[in-house]
Amino acid sequence: MRNIKHLLFTAVMAVASFGNVSAGNVILTTPEDYQVLSLSPNGKWACGVYTDYSYQNFAFRWNLSSGTIELLGSASASECWTISDDGTVAGTFISTETSANGSPTNSPGYYKDGSWHAVEIPEGFGGAGMGLAITPDGHYMTGVLETSDLKYIPYIWKDGKIHRQLEQNTTGMPYAISSDGQMVAGWRQNHNRAACLWNSDNAYTYLSDYESPWSYARAFSADGKKIVLWGGWDAESEHSTLRAIYDVEDGTTTLIPTLVNDDELEFFGISADYTAVGFEGAFQGIQRAVMWKDGNLQYVEDYLEGLGIDFSGYGILPADDDIYYIFRAQDISDDSKVLALIYYDEEYAYRSMIVMLDQQETDLPPVEFTARQVEGMPSASLTWKAPLGAVGIQGYNVYRDGEKITATPVNALRYFDNVQDYGVHQYKVSAVYGDGNEAETEELSVSLEPKPISAPLSVGARQKGFNGARLQWTAPASNLFTKSYVPAGESSADGFGVSNTVSAFEVAVKFDADEMACYSGSTIREVAFYPLEKQGGFSINIYTKNADGTLELIKSQPVTQTLKLRERNVVTLDEPVSVPEGELIVAVQTNVVASSNSIIGTLYGKYQAGYSDLLRQVGEDDFYSLYDMSFLSGYPYFVSWMIDVIVAPQGAADNIDEIDHYAVYADGEEKGSTQETLFDIDALAEGEHQLGVKAVYATQESSDVVTASLDIKNNYRPVSDLEVATVGLTGISSSWKAPMNDDETTLTYSSGNAVSGPVGPSEYNYSYMASVVFDADKVRNFSGYEVKSVRFYPIADAFFTIIIQQDGNEVAYQEVDDYKLNQWNTIELETPISIDPTSSYRLIVDCFDVDPGKSPLAIDDTPAFEFVSDLYSFDGESWNSYSDVALHGNWMMGMNLVAADGTPMAIDGYDVTIDGEKKNAALLTETSYDYDFGVEDALRHSIVVGVHYTGKSGSVDTDVTYFYIGTAAGIDRNVVKDITLAKGDNFLTVQGDGVEAVAIYSASGMSERAVKGNTVDLGGLPTGIHIVRYKVGGKYYSTKVDIRR
Repeated sequence: MRNIKHLLFTAVMAVASFGNVSAGNVILTTPEDYQVLSLSPNGKWACGVYTDYSYQNFAFRWNLSSGTIELLGSASASECWTISDDGTVAGTFISTETSANGSPTNSPGYYKDGSWHAVEIPEGFGGAGMGLAITPDGHYMTGVLETSDLKYIPYIWKDGKIHRQLEQNTTGMPYAISSDGQMVAGWRQNHNRAACLWNSDNAYTYLSDYESPWSYARAFSADGKKIVLWGGWDAESEHSTLRAIYDVEDGTTTLIPTLVNDDELEFFGISADYTAVGFEGAFQGIQRAVMWKDGNLQYVEDYLEGLGIDFSGYGILPADDDIYYIFRAQDISDDSKVLALIYYDEEYAYRSMIVMLDQQETDLPPVEFTARQVEGMPSASLTWKAPLGAVGIQGYNVYRDGEKITATPVNALRYFDNVQDYGVHQYKVSAVYGDGNEAETEELSVSLEPKPISAPLSVGARQKGFNGARLQWTAPASNLFTKSYVPAGESSADGFGVSNTVSAFEVAVKFDADEMACYSGSTIREVAFYPLEKQGGFSINIYTKNADGTLELIKSQPVTQTLKLRERNVVTLDEPVSVPEGELIVAVQTNVVASSNSIIGTLYGKYQAGYSDLLRQVGEDDFYSLYDMSFLSGYPYFVSWMIDVIVAPQGAADNIDEIDHYAVYADGEEKGSTQETLFDIDALAEGEHQLGVKAVYATQESSDVVTASLDIKNNYRPVSDLEVATVGLTGISSSWKAPMNDDETTLTYSSGNAVSGPVGPSEYNYSYMASVVFDADKVRNFSGYEVKSVRFYPIADAFFTIIIQQDGNEVAYQEVDDYKLNQWNTIELETPISIDPTSSYRLIVDCFDVDPGKSPLAIDDTPAFEFVSDLYSFDGESWNSYSDVALHGNWMMGMNLVAADGTPMAIDGYDVTIDGEKKNAALLTETSYDYDFGVEDALRHSIVVGVHYTGKSGSVDTDVTYFYIGTAAGIDRNVVKDITLAKGDNFLTVQGDGVEAVAIYSASGMSERAVKGNTVDLGGLPTGIHIVRYKVGGKYYSTKVDIRR
């Protein structure tokens, strides 16, 4: 049987390989496709970019004390450029906080305390930009913000807040910032790019007279007195290209000669003693890492080999018999003892290397020490890592509250302390060396507390209608203990799958015996997992390990319940399983019937190799780590399976998670109860309110109240659907709809100004279908609502059809009979659509027979929600994003939702103003008004309807509606209204006055027939839907016909 390792679809924190190469010297290397870009000045950290198998970039941080490589927010693309002494990274990440409309945007920011943080974005910017450099203390960061006209404006931020804007309307790129955060260096756009220094007053100095696309300043020395730069070509020097060390104090430059002729030379980093590192370009066709030290340029390889570094055994590609293909020195620490290099391996893949010189070998404490409570138990979990390069460690001692609790040093890098009693404790760990000395970590405090009663999750509130509120939440987590490597409430799943040559496979999570010993006497009641496809079925398998290391199956149970795909599904075991004395492995088995790369849910980027990422083909002897296996292939796969193990302590009630009801509060006062996960509160006063909910269980226990803030503002609305019809030649009849308290809400992605959208291809008569998608997250707050109408913004004539699909099924199909160009058009649906908050909806505007060479629909000028709000298709099945053709914006279309239980608003009456003059003496109580002008004219008239609300002074007015009377009111309408279609056996006649030409098109937009006159031959046309286009009075009109025989 073939091993699953050869059959997996590649779907994947890493530990670098290392070795002590000589006394006090350490080399670290990465997997392939990791490019180190920066060292922290103190040499304790590195950062860079990992490029995965799909060529997506992910920022990584490298702890040089432990060798751990961590992907930073790997659920989406990111990049990092520099890193501070405490490991804070400056870079670019995808954020929804920085754009005005909440669209995902590549934004400048910094990574700290386990997450990315957006920096302050001033008004007028869309949020796009880059964070490029950070000071050693991590407080000051420099970078750029992108303007709408694609300029890059340099800024300095302090602790995430804007500190200085370096340019107003000129592009600049700040690659470096001085240690005190006062000076910035990079390039500034003049006639071309020019290496530039900005001082503390924002004044700029060009560092070279030459300008080119490659001129820039790259890095400051620690004291801020020197800058490495590439200035361009210097005709007065013996070297035609200017690579220099610039002196900030006196403005002089020290030119750096090349080793080989006048070769390409570039520098990236400089140390405190002004040693600069970079590369020199072709030596026998390759580039090599170089170092400018003490006034001499030399190859880094030669320098390090002179210090006893041996590069053999690291798989570096030989450039020839004497040199290795180490092609770049990317950075150097302030003390010049740590170098970041990039090289090619023997498979021609690039990797990164850290060389650390003269490192301390003894009396180093453990690193990456963590201490936390074992969930719900009076036990603490401690983890740490061995200090890199340490020699002679005999083991580790663990201390609680100052007392050693390990009888002898332990060799493992984790420890579970089963305290038995709840309380607060202080922990530290020491490394014990051969001479008896101990090097201790700092103390960490752990509060051991009983598990609180689980409260509702994801509590949120929004205003509903005039002055009501809707409070919504998700069900609480289990009151039992949940063992998982995925954060509670995580719902964003990546996919993993295999070929159908694998008949069945298992993914699993593992917990060590000493950890599970904290749960002695407990039982496993439930297992939760995240299926993405049905396949041939799933099973829950629970294992332990025998004394000889072989797997022992404790429990296997097929999953027979109806599964909700792409959601967390909880499987209750038919018989609880006692927690084993040994390690616990809980697996989900998939029986495969079709090849897929998206069968089971994973959390990408968060992982513990050998614990959160176990995998095997059914029939193999044991599980193995997906990370470990994929690391060998060169593309590490960083995952935690989305599997939760729910453990019940002794004495836990069977109905411990059964919710009797939820109690809902407003400003501390109970407003009602419900068994649903939403509640509507009516009539709240204007102002700030605290709305809350708690779970009340069948056991009569209650959770804490979880609150959300909401600012209520009375929502006075104008009347809707104002229409004006002519009466005779001099009169009008106007009508409108009374304002309803129905919380009318428009679901749309557009929020900016209208600009021209894409133009369709001529071979399709410039026709296409435009679409936006509203997934379940968008509609989850609209249970009990209906889609009442659709709005869109046409900018060229076409035959428009509105289509709505629910979960891929068509639920609305409606032709647009009348529309106005260059404004929003609202199309009332013939039959409203009830919203299912668990469904996904696709809104489509089919644009057929478009005016040649024109865009039929507008997009807005805000960043797009790519592949969601910017979709187009020619067949209604295959959808693409127009961002692929360099258009950016959101379709100006949306769905109007109303609460099905809406009620009329309390009003006193209406005013009607025509041509600026109020026409009614007393308030009107009816929703119509007739008026006669007395004489026919050709003028444009206006009407406004105002509504007076009970208890509110003044009226709330509609926008102005313009109209004509008499003959001027409807020439086109009178012509068109008299047109009818008459179909014979093999012909179609467009009957009516003034028909000049008729054409027939297929449903896909291809021309089939075209004639002058009003009759067209149907012979030879296939049955089905066709489009009839006819010309009347110089204008074109379209309609659909169904040809049947």
